[in-house]
Amino acid sequence: MREAAISYLPQRAHDGGMSVGAIGAVVLLAVLATLLVAFIAFYLYSRTPAWRSSETRMATMRLLVIIGPMFGMRFENAPPEVPAVMGKGPDQEALPDDPRVRPAS
Repeated sequence: MREAAISYLPQRAHDGGMSVGAIGAVVLLAVLATLLVAFIAFYLYSRTPAWRSSETRMATMRLLVIIGPMFGMRFENAPPEVPAVMGKGPDQEALPDDPRVRPAS
């Protein structure tokens, strides 16, 4: 009985053609290489100003906002900020010790 040779190279079938496993490996390698090239091309394109204003990006964001709550992502508006400095209103009178008020002479 003949022993099978262990090799990483595709083996020829008995009829002289490629084996099914080798063909599958070549197809899988071609698909993975295509996906890698497409990912790199999209990555480079997504860093350009054309991508920021594209309709594809807006459609993707709308889709993510619609689908997101199904997976627990909630997009809530930020609470309004309280003004840090408030001036006196027109109906308030100045206090007697206010430095802006001139003393009566």
